[in-house]
Amino acid sequence: MLNELKKNKKSLNGWVIDHENDIKQNKEFYKSPLLFYVKNGFVICEEKRIENEKMSGVKINWKQ
Repeated sequence: MLNELKKNKKSLNGWVIDHENDIKQNKEFYKSPLLFYVKNGFVICEEKRIENEKMSGVKINWKQ
């Protein structure tokens, strides 16, 4: 699906949780998808972060 989006767009943006400290309802740790996106050509925009009581994440960007 990601490759299909890349075919029709010049740039893609998203927000990703960049740590594995959160625990899911089933008591397992949430696995961050950050490495998946990096392997698919996304760049981490470290200066753009979301930090609040509900989540902590970083912006990612892919450009053609």
